[in-house]
Amino acid sequence: MPRIIFNRCDYLAALVHGKKVLDIGCVEHSFENSLKNGTHWLHRRIKETAASVLGLDYEKAEVLKMQQAGYHVRHADAENFNLNETYDVIMAGELLEHLSNPGRFLECARKHLNENGRLVITTPNANCLIYFLENLLLGHEIDNTDHCSLYSPATLSTLLSRYEFKIEKHIFVAENTAYHHTSMTAKFLTGVKQIFQVLIGYIRPSMCHHMITIATVKHEK
Repeated sequence: MPRIIFNRCDYLAALVHGKKVLDIGCVEHSFENSLKNGTHWLHRRIKETAASVLGLDYEKAEVLKMQQAGYHVRHADAENFNLNETYDVIMAGELLEHLSNPGRFLECARKHLNENGRLVITTPNANCLIYFLENLLLGHEIDNTDHCSLYSPATLSTLLSRYEFKIEKHIFVAENTAYHHTSMTAKFLTGVKQIFQVLIGYIRPSMCHHMITIATVKHEK
């Protein structure tokens, strides 16, 4: 099992192959932007490999656009949902850092997992080299203004444990995210960051910019 990967969607699409999946936060900001990202749009990649997938998102207008395009999605709050179904995999791609109350999300997720189901979380890594360098040079990290929290492997493990999950593994992601940007300057700077990220990733994977955490529900013996 790799400790470092370079393409998040490739890895996760293979992970859910043939599974019944609940994908929470499926829009990824806007439907149009997700379409532009092409093979980097996680929900589309899950749809291609999973046996079935239901997407949830709180962006009502964007969910409607996805429904009109033929996607099986519903409008719902990640911190308060009840579908009366269980799933093999619950995917929370770049979601947790946006939530005001992640504990409520984890409670909902636990109720919707099959007995041997997996919760898969992808999130920025608070310990990453890029944040360190940004703090060193600027005095603060450069991050999405909609993020209200950051997690390290240790703090995420503690949070999951409090809500009756056990960690199966952490995998670290050193992905070139230049596809997010349109300006050549932004693409160039992202490429420079990627060089540092890859170099440190081979030496110390836990300093990569993103991480994937796979967890299962604790069962009483």
